[in-house]
Amino acid sequence: KNLENLKNDFNMQSQINMNIKQKIIRTSKAWGLLLSMLLAYSYADAQCFITTSGPACVGEPILFSCNQLGAKTYDWDFNGEGVNTSLCDPTFAFGTAGTKTVKLIMTLSNNTKCTTTLNVDVKPKPIVNIKRIVNKTQCFANNSFCFTDSSKSGSSGGTICSTTVVFDDGVKYTFNGNGPRSFCHSFQDPAGGTYGMTIEVIDCNGCITKTRVNAVAVVQPSLGLSFTSPQPKRCDSVQLCVTNKSSVPLDSIQTF
Repeated sequence: KNLENLKNDFNMQSQINMNIKQKIIRTSKAWGLLLSMLLAYSYADAQCFITTSGPACVGEPILFSCNQLGAKTYDWDFNGEGVNTSLCDPTFAFGTAGTKTVKLIMTLSNNTKCTTTLNVDVKPKPIVNIKRIVNKTQCFANNSFCFTDSSKSGSSGGTICSTTVVFDDGVKYTFNGNGPRSFCHSFQDPAGGTYGMTIEVIDCNGCITKTRVNAVAVVQPSLGLSFTSPQPKRCDSVQLCVTNKSSVPLDSIQTF
């Protein structure tokens, strides 16, 4: 009887040990799976980030790049103003200035999700303000067209780095720093004509505004008259010959 009791006790203890062993195995597997998932997500988050290149200015495309070119999916959200779901390195232009939050969710090659965000400070473009302060139409002789430049940065307290003005005759003026300032230009072609100018203003944030102003100056052709006489010295009368070498018809000249 004692032997039978010992046998039963041994079988019971063996069953208990087996149950404990199975519980330990199941718990170990669960912890192992959880640890693998944590490591995978931790690895994904550690390897997920966004970079940009160039200045961030209103209306200008900004290049964004992810660091996982071989990811399975890309889901970009540009501050709720636009999306892209196909590229690792999309471009996007914001229509307004301010701090924009760019969010990217990627599915990596091991099927883990990677989420990251980047705040982008989008700057306004500089404001062009160049005005002519003399008559638009002038004679060729001694023509001088003067302007004031009060262009400024679109950002409060911002600075203009450079202003470039190119007239249609090819002459270029470049100014550094903030205005206001004045400058004058004279056109040298005696044929005259109507001239415009192209203005480019760059602020120190790297933002650029480029604009075209047509017909900012009208120059009347040079009269180009030539006076000759076959006999400049003669009694009673002297013949005078006047030759109009300009493009202005003689009948349009009021007095000379």
